[in-house]
Amino acid sequence: MDCVSLELIMNRNLLFSFGCLAAAGCVLTANAQYFDDFNTASDPNWTRWVPRATATVTFPQYQPGNFGYELADAPGTSSFFTTARVASYVTALSVTDFTVSADLVNWNGSDEMVQGVIARVQSPISNAGAFPACYMLSYVNRFSVRTNGTDQLRIWAMGPNTLTYINDGLGNQGQFNVVPGGSSSPQPGGHYRLFFLGTGFSFIGKIMDLSTGQFMTFNDGNGNLTDYIHATDTSALYASGSAGVGTFVNTLTPGVDTTFDNFSALPQAPEPSSLATRRQQQRR
Repeated sequence: MDCVSLELIMNRNLLFSFGCLAAAGCVLTANAQYFDDFNTASDPNWTRWVPRATATVTFPQYQPGNFGYELADAPGTSSFFTTARVASYVTALSVTDFTVSADLVNWNGSDEMVQGVIARVQSPISNAGAFPACYMLSYVNRFSVRTNGTDQLRIWAMGPNTLTYINDGLGNQGQFNVVPGGSSSPQPGGHYRLFFLGTGFSFIGKIMDLSTGQFMTFNDGNGNLTDYIHATDTSALYASGSAGVGTFVNTLTPGVDTTFDNFSALPQAPEPSSLATRRQQQRR
């Protein structure tokens, strides 16, 4: 099967699976399926990680009848252990191979953040740590805030004392506004959906512009356009764990403020051979 066919199958399965789960309402089952649209303006199935007293978790109504899940914290000090950071994960959920998704519906455009979905979260999370122990697919809005660097989709391996950008040796992959013809970077007030997929210790990240229903395109790391990023954790840190959302500072002193919606988790992902084929194609 060629790489184009794999891409079409993966995209079709993503849309079908998440559509069915959302239609079913909020689900928490033994086979690790979960959906939450937060329209009850509550999160009884979630465990919040709010290590600072200034951190908040609220439920803003961003459209008539639609409530979001807003994680925010005030500016902190010049240490990742004392600065703004907030996360929340589904308490009774455990995933190994996974497909995790959430909508990015708004964020504070003046805060430079690492914001997105987290998977294989190790619990409990220490309030003394800089980050949860987990994997993360994030959107980093560097250029939009400080007009240098790039806005970028990234995959991370996180821990209480570490933040490691994993990228299969392609540090420039996921960059917006770099390759002609690619998508413009996500902006506050737009409506986007992050998709994070993991099989074993291989990962893929994608982002959809919900106004068009199309996956967004960006630098593949070699100056070409693609609609996914990929990474491998050669340290094999976390084999299973929960899933959720988080927002962290990209530089030390700003605050954080991100609103999510329509969180979904499924116990499925592309086959490892698919991931390998896609990475080989990416490197050609």
